[in-house]
Amino acid sequence: MARHIAFAGLFALTLGCGSGGAKDGGAGSFGNAATLSGDPVGKALDPASQLTRAIPITVSGSDITGTSAILGRLTTTSDVYSFIAPVANHGGRRQCFIQTVIFDLLDNSGVTIGSQPNGFLTGSVGKLKSGSMHTDSCLDVGETGYLLELFGATPDYAAIASARITLKSSDSDWGAPETAVIPISYSAPVRDKSYTVTVANQGPVTATVNQGMVIYFDDTGTPAYYNFLYSGAVTHSAPYDLAPGETYPLNCDGGTGQWTGSSTKLLVFIDFNVLSNTKALTLSLDPDAEAAAAEEHWRAQLAERFAALGN
Repeated sequence: MARHIAFAGLFALTLGCGSGGAKDGGAGSFGNAATLSGDPVGKALDPASQLTRAIPITVSGSDITGTSAILGRLTTTSDVYSFIAPVANHGGRRQCFIQTVIFDLLDNSGVTIGSQPNGFLTGSVGKLKSGSMHTDSCLDVGETGYLLELFGATPDYAAIASARITLKSSDSDWGAPETAVIPISYSAPVRDKSYTVTVANQGPVTATVNQGMVIYFDDTGTPAYYNFLYSGAVTHSAPYDLAPGETYPLNCDGGTGQWTGSSTKLLVFIDFNVLSNTKALTLSLDPDAEAAAAEEHWRAQLAERFAALGN
């Protein structure tokens, strides 16, 4: 059955969605994420202690800070594991296109044993003040988002002792989007099969919903694994125009059935934008068009890796 949200103070756990609109003089509080509780997902075959472990991280650049990350395994015997690191914006402005320019995994001796730069943060949605571009790789002042990656056999899960990360972000001015698309419920009738997350447009204008990210928290409250949500299905995903007041189901159908953990608490982030009649004409003039293309490419590659895990 579908279950409804526990907002955590409108996700004070992660993003202060109310702060974005207010600080930019917008008409209300907008957001794109919520914590949902309800049906169990995952095979529930292995205890949380055998699937996750924390490592220290050092984060520099763009006034973004973070101190630790979770390495979450797909199974206790699989080479596949996720990297989940909360980071916060302690600067004086909203930052968007937050990207890793250095992402090194280190062993006990501090030697780099793996590197995965050029990924993007998953956070709140921002709008370029001088154009029409939107991105969900933003953090307003005081907000917390997540650096998410997926690794295979290299580097070895057990060999990783810490991580070193340097970030950069756009130099442009960003504001809050004109609307909010909030996750309100999810339904997982069979715990290790596909499930849906329902989102609602709670603002005044139509939003184009692209996809979402969902982080699974285990019974200890630790972020243990993550996955993608799609508008449509993995094989034929397509953006959906969501009118004010309407709801729409996003689908998770790639890889979740293989995860041997268990979660009844999901943190969901929605990627959306607001179209305008001038977007096609102005997009090529936006100063961050190159970053937008790089982010789209990175997310597409990451989604393909998750989809390859199968159901």
